[in-house]
Amino acid sequence: MSVNRIDEILRLDRLIEKLDPSGQPRIEITFAPYETLPERLGVLSSSFNPITNAHLSMALNARSEFSLGGVMFLLTKVNVDKELFGATLTDRILMLHLVARMFDRIWVGISSHGRFIDKVKAFRARYPHLHLFFIVGYDTLVRIFDPKYYEDPDREIEELFNEAEFIAFNRGLKTVEDVIQFMEHPSRSKFADKVHAVEIPEDLAYISSTYARERIASGDLDSYSIPDEIKGFLERTELYTDSPAYELRKELVGYLKSVYSTPPEGVKGDVDVAVKLMAVNSHIGKRLKEIIRSGAMPLQPRRRKVEGESIVGDFDLTCPPIDEEDALKETRRCLYCPSAPCKEGCPLRVSVNRILSLIAEGEIMEAYLTLRSDNPLFGITSFLCQDELYCGGSCFLGRLMGQGCSIRSREIFKFLWRWGGENSDKIPPPFRMNMYPKPIKVAVVGSGPAGMAAAWRLAERGFTVTVFEKENHPGGIPYWETPRFRFPAEQVIDNLVRQLGRMGVEFKLGIRIGREGEITLNELLDEGYSWIFLATGLTVAKKLGIPGEEESGVISSKELFRMERDLGREEMIRRFRGKRVIVTEGGNTAMDTARTLLRYGARPTVVYWRERPRSLKKEYEAAKAEGVQFMFLTKPVQIKRDQGRIVMKAVKMKEGEEPLPGSDFEIQADAVINAIGAIPDFRDEDLIVDERGFVRVEPGNLTTS
Repeated sequence: MSVNRIDEILRLDRLIEKLDPSGQPRIEITFAPYETLPERLGVLSSSFNPITNAHLSMALNARSEFSLGGVMFLLTKVNVDKELFGATLTDRILMLHLVARMFDRIWVGISSHGRFIDKVKAFRARYPHLHLFFIVGYDTLVRIFDPKYYEDPDREIEELFNEAEFIAFNRGLKTVEDVIQFMEHPSRSKFADKVHAVEIPEDLAYISSTYARERIASGDLDSYSIPDEIKGFLERTELYTDSPAYELRKELVGYLKSVYSTPPEGVKGDVDVAVKLMAVNSHIGKRLKEIIRSGAMPLQPRRRKVEGESIVGDFDLTCPPIDEEDALKETRRCLYCPSAPCKEGCPLRVSVNRILSLIAEGEIMEAYLTLRSDNPLFGITSFLCQDELYCGGSCFLGRLMGQGCSIRSREIFKFLWRWGGENSDKIPPPFRMNMYPKPIKVAVVGSGPAGMAAAWRLAERGFTVTVFEKENHPGGIPYWETPRFRFPAEQVIDNLVRQLGRMGVEFKLGIRIGREGEITLNELLDEGYSWIFLATGLTVAKKLGIPGEEESGVISSKELFRMERDLGREEMIRRFRGKRVIVTEGGNTAMDTARTLLRYGARPTVVYWRERPRSLKKEYEAAKAEGVQFMFLTKPVQIKRDQGRIVMKAVKMKEGEEPLPGSDFEIQADAVINAIGAIPDFRDEDLIVDERGFVRVEPGNLTTS
């Protein structure tokens, strides 16, 4: 556990917020070395601002001398005598965690109420079996008997001592004898057998949190007053000093609380790094402070919510392009890092930071032309790119403060795509060089993203390009196998084809190239093509490799999307409405398939052998929100038909890759859709392929042998 991890800080912060000092007394455990609290539990309750060696000594001595099963450091959300100052409650808990981790049988908790009688009630409500021993100093023992802390002093003090015992240590000038004499007073003597006086080592008796803060403020981090376990935290945060670093930390955490409405899981960003950058006032640090102090929130794309019966037949975009105002707001959150990690993280090396900077300055045309120059197919990638793995995953802002803070570059590029469509008459045509005195013909086989990207780059350089496509429309998988609620294929692909046409690229549709097609690769060469670029894509669906996979009603996701193309949506809805369909695998294709089935009126269940899907998180969350069901740690092993229905035999899996013995069970369904990916299909006998079905090429120039 890191005391600087964003997810841990925000988790604790939300937990503290939920504790209501005006409601029923409540205690939450924040650190537990074991699942169950021991029956004999010592409780050292304090403000811990910070925890001191005196606190630690009292806890360990009490545990040893009274044979306690463990001790809990219990922070109070509201102190009955003091206003909150110094360290935040969250940071006090984090410091307690650092100490508790180094000693056996130490728990950490937080109480909604400050009075001991309320803490007892909270423990009794949740842990009625406990034998409680409150560990206190002399000064706290005196306050326990002060009537100003009670509505009905006699009754409540009686109740308190009926429910708990007290281990009282001497503090400051007060000795153990003072503790005993205090309890011998006639008004308190009846409780004397519930108070056990214990002596703390003399060198610790005078140490208090106030004294510790003074030593830290004077620069004495080697002070004997504080545990070694928290010294590193104090040094990094500069807590209790005149440095502005700790106030910057609080500013940052406050901003992150507003960004993450719920505590994020697995956000490993380290607040310490961001605070250090802000403290030294570097370029990045200044930008961070500007973003935080302006309260600029990460873009939340406008996702149309569709669910229930209304989803049937609804193939409109669920996440349409944002408008210019939102694009401007998002670009102004960019750090404009000099090193441009977003560009380095992009496989195409798109100048993300420059494009964002241009938009922020209002130079939309220049931003559009820069993006088109870097990535002519940005209309496709702005809808379909797995940006979480590339620019989004590399965004320095996201790495500092969690991916929820990453710049939504893909959404900005979608805006530019829409802007380009609305302003097409003003945009200069794509550039084409005339480098060669005689035309050099190049054939591109396949019109998916790879084929069209190659055609664009070749045409830019002056080659005469012809694209051959076996289907009657270009676009490949994005056009034929991507649901329209994710990707407006007609607008994007048709616009690309028009632009390529302006560059002189010719498309020949309905022509299969290869041994079983209308023309072979060698015949293309004979027709005068100097080069052939193979971009045939992944055309053959993989198999599960289990018995019964050839049964009727078991098809691939490729076949499902082909059925829609051949039969039309209305017929697909008629065939699938009300049917239970199993979708195998857990990638993005499985999410697309399951969400498409929902729109056919089916009841899809994704069956996957791991404990979580391998798809992008946002695709999984979208599928789950729309109503797709999931069965994780479930592996299909056989398919059969029984009385007209499909029966899939499956086994439950351990969190590794081993099946659980005796966990076989059956799932009934009307259809099974395999969404486990695809492989190439090179039918030309002159090509040498490897064991995966991919063409072998020369490492240096990627030409075939």
